[in-house]
Order: sequence, then C-alpha cells, then structure tokens
Amino acid sequence: MGYDITYHPIHKKDIEDLYINALENKEVIKTVCNTHNIESSYTDKYKHIIETALNVVSSDYFDATHGYYIANIHGLLHQYYYIRGGAFSFLFDYYPKYKAYTLPWKSLLPDFDFKQRIANKINTNFSSGVYISVEGVKKLLDDYNTNPVVKTELDCHFSDGRITVFLKALEAAKSQNRGLLEATEVIEPNPLDLTKSTCYSDIRNAFPEGIELYQATSKHQVSEVLENNNDSVQKDKIDNLESNYRMIITTFFDNLNSQLNPEHYFDILRTQYPYTYKIDFVIGWGYLELNKTNLAIEYFKKVITSGKDNFYIYHLLGDAYTQARDYENAIKSYQKSLVLYPFYELNHIRIGDIYEYKQQWENAKTAYKNAIDINPGKPEYFNNLGVYLTKLNDKKTAIAYYQKAVAMKPTYYDANKNLAWEFFKVNALEQSKNICQEAIKNLDKKGPFYDLLGRIAERENDHNNAIDYYTIAIKNYPYQPEPYCSLMLIYQNKGQHKEALVLINNCIDKNPYYAFGFYRRAKLYSKLKQFENSKNDYLKAIELGDLTANTYTSLGYVYAVGFKDSRNAIEAYNNALKLDPNYEMAYTNMASEYWLLGEQEKAIQCLEKLIARQPNCEIALLNKGIYQRKLKRYKESTDAFHTVLKYNPNHIKALINCAYNFYNSKLYKEAISYFEKVIALDVNYFNAYNYMALAYYYLENDIKAIECYTEAIRINPNKESLHFNRGLCYEHLKKYEAAKLDYEKELTINPAHEKAKKRLINL
Repeated sequence: MGYDITYHPIHKKDIEDLYINALENKEVIKTVCNTHNIESSYTDKYKHIIETALNVVSSDYFDATHGYYIANIHGLLHQYYYIRGGAFSFLFDYYPKYKAYTLPWKSLLPDFDFKQRIANKINTNFSSGVYISVEGVKKLLDDYNTNPVVKTELDCHFSDGRITVFLKALEAAKSQNRGLLEATEVIEPNPLDLTKSTCYSDIRNAFPEGIELYQATSKHQVSEVLENNNDSVQKDKIDNLESNYRMIITTFFDNLNSQLNPEHYFDILRTQYPYTYKIDFVIGWGYLELNKTNLAIEYFKKVITSGKDNFYIYHLLGDAYTQARDYENAIKSYQKSLVLYPFYELNHIRIGDIYEYKQQWENAKTAYKNAIDINPGKPEYFNNLGVYLTKLNDKKTAIAYYQKAVAMKPTYYDANKNLAWEFFKVNALEQSKNICQEAIKNLDKKGPFYDLLGRIAERENDHNNAIDYYTIAIKNYPYQPEPYCSLMLIYQNKGQHKEALVLINNCIDKNPYYAFGFYRRAKLYSKLKQFENSKNDYLKAIELGDLTANTYTSLGYVYAVGFKDSRNAIEAYNNALKLDPNYEMAYTNMASEYWLLGEQEKAIQCLEKLIARQPNCEIALLNKGIYQRKLKRYKESTDAFHTVLKYNPNHIKALINCAYNFYNSKLYKEAISYFEKVIALDVNYFNAYNYMALAYYYLENDIKAIECYTEAIRINPNKESLHFNRGLCYEHLKKYEAAKLDYEKELTINPAHEKAKKRLINL
C-alpha cells in the first residue's frame, strides 16, 4: 500500500477545542458542528471517532489512534493539503536534521495523559506523522528560500510537482500562525472518481491542486502502463516518456514497503525508457531506499562508469557505503563529491557523522568546521561542534560554540541544554542557573532545566530547593524520567529507601521503555539485598538497550554476591569487557570469581590482561601481588608491588605486602626495612610492629623485638600472644622478673594459654 499524505494547519488550541474537550464532554461535538455548519453524516463520523478514541488501549501507538483521529476530525472541518506519497517523515532516515523543525506530541500536549508508545513520525498507514511546530513552519520556509541545500533536498524529496503543494501547506500554516500536522490515509481518493474517498475526512476540504496532481499521475494510469507492457507495445502509446518515467518511479517509491517485487518496475523502466544511466540511477536509489546496499552501490558505479557522474551521485554512493558500514569508502565518496562541488555542505556533515559514530572526535570536529565555512548560518552545526569539543575535554571552546548556537537561535533546546550542562560541569553554577531560568521562561520543553536546577541546588548543598525543583519537574513533566532518578538518589542517600522505591516505580510506570530507570531500581534493590529483583531489573535494562560495561558489571556483582553464582558472574563481566575492554572493575571482579572457583591461573590472567592495557593500574597490580603471595610466588608478587611503588612510593598497602613477602621468604632484614617504611607513614600500624618483632626474634635481636612488641601492645593491649612473645624475649635476656610479669598478663588475657602456664612454672 502507498501513502496518501495530508497536511493539516493546526494549533495546540485547535486540538484541545476539537478533540480533547470532546473526549471529556461529547456535547462539544454538537457545538463544533453547529459552528461549522457541517452535514449530519460528518457529524456522525465525528461522534464515531470520539467514541472509538474513548476505547483506545495502551498497547496501540498514539500516532495510529489519537494522532490519526485528530487529523481526521480536522479534515472534516477545515481545509488541508493532500500530497500522494509526499511524507515529511520519510526525510528523517537520510536527513535527521529535519527533525529539528518538528515538535514531539509530549511537548505539544504536555497535559495530555499519554499512556501509549509514540513514534512521532509515520511508521504505518492510517496514522499521524510529524507535527511541524509553529516556529518550525516559519524556519522551514525561510531555509527553503535562503539555503540551496535545503531547497535541493526538499525538491528531490517532494518531486514531480509535489513541492508546490507542500510549500502552500507551509504558507497556509504560517499565515494562520499554526503548525502543520502530517497524517496518512485521512482520505484515499478514488482514482476513477476523485470527488470521492474512503476514510473519514471530507475530500472537499482537500486543497484542489494536490488532488489534481494525483489525477495526473494516478496509480490507475500507472497500472495501465505496467499491465499493458509487452514487446508489442509501441512508443506511440506513451504520450510523454519523461511523464511515464516519473510516473513509474513515483509508483515504485510509493510501494517500497509493500511486498511487490521492485524488479517489476525496473523491467518496465528498461523497456519504456531509453536513457540507461538514468534508469541505473533510479534503480540504485531504489535499492538504497530498500536497504539493499550492495545492489545500490553496483548501480551507482554503473552510472559513474558511464561517464554521467556528478557530485550528487557520489553523495548517494557515500550514503550507500555508509549504510553498508563501509565507512572508509563512504568518506572517499563524499570527498569525491566535494571535489566536484566543494560547496555541498551535507558531505562534510555526513563525514562528521561517520567520525562521530567512530568516536573520532577530532576528525568529526574538523568536518563540521568545514561545513560551517560553507554555511555559517546553521546553529546546529555550532552545537555539534560543542559536543565534539566536550568529548575532547576542551570545555572552554565547547561553551563558546554552544553560546554561538544559542545566540543564533535563542529557542534552540539542545544548545541551551548543552550550554547549561557544560557550565554545570565546570562548576560555573550561576551561569548554568541563569540559562536554565531563561530556558524555563522561553522554551516549551522545560523539564530538563528543572532537573538541572535541582542538581545545581544539590551541589550547593541546598537539598530542600533540589527536592522542590525535582518535584516540579515530576509534577509538570511526569514522562520525563531524569528528575525521578535524581530525587530518588536524594532519598536513597538519606536512607529513605521506601520513598526512593516509590519514586523509581512511578518513573518506570510512566516510562516502561526507560532502560536507565530499570538500572537505577536494580541498584536500589541490590543495596537492599533484594537480589532476585535486582537481577531481573538489570536484565530488563539490558533488554531495553542499556548495553554498558557498568550495567553488565553490576549484574555480575549481583550474581556473585547475591547468588554465589560465579559462572554467571563471569559471563556478565565478559559481556562488560566486550563493550569496554578497558573496564577495570570487570577484570578485577572476574579475577575474584575465578579465584573463588579455585581457578587461580585464570584469576591472575584476568589481572595481567588489565595490566597490559593499564600498566599502572593499582588495584590490578595489588590483587595480582596478593594472589601470587597466596600461591607462595614471592618474587612475582614482590615485582607487582614494586610496580605500584614505582608510581606511588608511599603506597602503604604495597609496602606492607612487600614486607610480608620478604618475611615469608625468611629475608628478615629486607622485611624489617619495609615494615619501618610502613611505620614511618602510620605509627599505629599494628601488623607492622607485630611482624617486625617476629623478624627481630628470628634474627635473635631480642632487644629490638621487645621494642616492637611494646609498640604492638600499646596499640592493641589485649591481643593474645603479644605478652607471651615479649616474655620469651625477656627470658632470653635473663630478665626473668619482666618475663614473669608478661606471662602473668598473658594468662589474664587467655587463662587457657598452656605455654604461658608452663613458662611461668619454669620461672
């Protein structure tokens, strides 16, 4: 099935008056119909739409229900614009920038109780599509008239005269100070009688030029050409080669999503049309639309080989390579396009987007700078540059670019949000606060700015204001999930786990596809030791696309601690490392699980892999040293600790472990030197004194041993065996009275100490 597209000049207030109020009170229907003096049959249709709308279920898409019904009711009452196959939504697949002209339903109708998924574009027949905002209408018209790239792209998309109707729809919306709602199958003109239509709206309200254009290239006429085609068909049966060429192409593109074999149309083109390179071009374009990228590349190359190449064919070839993820050839094709036409900025943008995908921020930055050199009038280019500079940690320059984008377009949501966040990140809280407050005054989408004001208040230790801001955001923007999570953390940090759980449950109820919400709740469940719930939420977050090393590592922790399931924990840690091969915690946690399983070599190998990537990783080096010490590989263990000390000579844990290694190797003098370094850093380090005393004892230096035991007793006077060991040293020195006192003290600490009893009797 093709798409019968309509465009409806409509304002938020129109939607409230004609639809939302009618849902709440059916008497509105009578008032509206009387005001517009419409026929009774259309009044019945109006009533039927509202009755249907009252029974919508949450599993349906909003666009295929409420959005579609709004367009139908508008078409019963007001003029609208019909364009066969001319869907603005379909631009987004290749030119995502056009989304900037649109406004999501949740922003258009913030008070509507959305309980459904929303596509905010055409995904199916019988559906609403995008809503081009009031400002978007004006901006799109202005860009079409002043920006040759926008004009080229729209002219190509709304081909065969359809651009004229689309521009008139925009002009009508602009003159009425309304936005423009896209929909499909609001009417379906009968090709045999274009005064009639299936579906609900009044076809008489359709702007006549769009209907006439459809009549000129109707599917009925195209089908005659296609059905009657055979070897005997003579060219004199076709009035105009170019007309039929366009007609067949239009039908092909209208039916891209159907089950019809595209080769059928291509065969007709080959038979009916003499210009091979143009046929190859449209076939390549068709295959590109069908995501059959190898075939698209093949046909684009045929056009180029024929000598008919130009900048645009290389641009499309670049798109095909991009779709095939052959980014090297994609960039080469876009660069070739630039050689032929250096001022086609979209090539730079495509190159920049590839580098963005590959996270090569410096190259992405260069590409967007080149685009700005060609067209310095696009605030989104400056905003994207700011994003790349943020990634490159050049915060000062990033802020300058965001400020430029905001200066060019004060209502640019992304630039305002990015600028406010960047000031927040550099702790310029007053500037961040000012931007948020201005955005709340001037922008339709306010929720994220309330959320950021809450974070600013938290950083200023003003928790009461933070709670107020988050509460406002939640109350007025209940489908924005971030404030729930922020407020939840405040409650969680205060130990108010019940309140935190209520908040995150509300967040997930309203945003059932918000992966981070499940992640955040999983964290809370883990803290509460509700490990089954935690595991299920981590798995749900992953299912919804939260594919981060942190999430998999957190899941691994739940398996390890909550279920003592080392194998599943290890699998989760491995998944984390597939996403981020440098994720430190996944390596160390996985090493711990292998150690618990008795697979000591695998545990050490995990740590060595991390050390190979991060040679100065303290936790990996320390754990490796400890594992090696437990395996009595004292040299390897000491080497690991010495590497830590190379980067941090006063690392007390590395020093004490080196001391233990020398002690266990009976290298007592070396051990003592390290124990002394530990004591120099911490005069109350009990184990250093205790083991150093033993080392001196084995070296038969009883005087030094007594000094160390005395310090150990000072720190822990009731520790068993300390007095007994010091008594032995006194006895060796024939200080029997001191020895006797120590043995007696030992027996007050541990009356069952048999050796102390025996030594005391001997004395």
